[in-house]
Amino acid sequence: PMLQNYVHTKAIQGLLGFQHLKVSIVPLVVFTKASKLKIAGTSSVVHLSNLVKTIKNYAKIVYSDTQCDEIINLLMGANIVDKQMRKAHIKEIRAIKKAK
Repeated sequence: PMLQNYVHTKAIQGLLGFQHLKVSIVPLVVFTKASKLKIAGTSSVVHLSNLVKTIKNYAKIVYSDTQCDEIINLLMGANIVDKQMRKAHIKEIRAIKKAK
C-alpha cells in the first residue's frame, strides 16, 4: 500500500500540475481492518477510526469551492471506472512489479 500510495500521489501531482497545486499533497494510507498498526515513524498511515481526526489536522482552507470542483473534475476524469480497463491496469502494474 505504501508504494501504491506513492505512485498514485506522483500521478496526481502530474495530473494537476503546478497551476492547481498550492500546497503539497498529503498522502494518507488508511487501513480499515487492522486492529493495531505496526508501522512506526510515519504520519501518513492511519487507521480508519483516526481518519477524520487526521484530516482535521489539515483544516486550513486553501482552495475555493470553484477550485475544488476543478480539481475533482480532473481527478474524476482520470479515474479508471471501466472494469476491463481497471483489470488491464492492475495486470500491467503487476507485470512491472514482477519484472523488477
